Amino acid sequence: MRLTRALLATLVGVGMLVVSASPAQAVPLTVCNLGAWDGTTPVCAWGTCTTETYGEILPVPCGVCKASSVSFFIRNGSGGPQQFQAGVGKWCATNLHPVCFTFGPVATTSGSTSFQEVTESLGCQPVTPGSEMVVFYTATGICQTATTNAWGFEPGTGGCTHGFVFSNCCCRSAAFSSPWDTALVSDQAAFSVTFDSPLSSAPEPPLGLLLGSFLGVGLLRKTFFA
Repeated sequence: MRLTRALLATLVGVGMLVVSASPAQAVPLTVCNLGAWDGTTPVCAWGTCTTETYGEILPVPCGVCKASSVSFFIRNGSGGPQQFQAGVGKWCATNLHPVCFTFGPVATTSGSTSFQEVTESLGCQPVTPGSEMVVFYTATGICQTATTNAWGFEPGTGGCTHGFVFSNCCCRSAAFSSPWDTALVSDQAAFSVTFDSPLSSAPEPPLGLLLGSFLGVGLLRKTFFA
């Protein structure tokens, strides 16, 4: 029995599908300063009816396109678990850009009295490499009894392009339209931020697979169409 030319074309087509089936992959990049934190030094108090917004400013690394998640280290002092929202935005000198920022859904800390890493999604917010950004957790606009919480803190490790910032405004509209306090910008919160890089190009198909495809087609032609 001989293979028809149509069947041979089908086999070649399948081989091409296999060769081109390697998808492009996003490469995550994590920026953190946890190596400088001693695991115990705090800054406080963050929570409802106190300083309701803490954050960290940092430059957006080259080669990334979106901020996907952020982590801060938090321990409860009083009032139990803290409800909050994570946020990310463009930083402009002393405050958020009035348009370029976003909030995540309401989340809740564990209420632990020892430091716990609290990680939240940033919803793959687009960012611009080389610009300054701010990541933050805020309790503004969330109805809850008074709480106090401490954050992991690294004195003296900040700088002009990265550092700890906060807002004492309890009104959400004022908190995100007024200048924030940068008195502690020469220090940092213990944090990490994960970014998504642009999709890498699809990898070249293995040479062996290509050679195998050509050799296989050659044998088919020799066997059935000689």
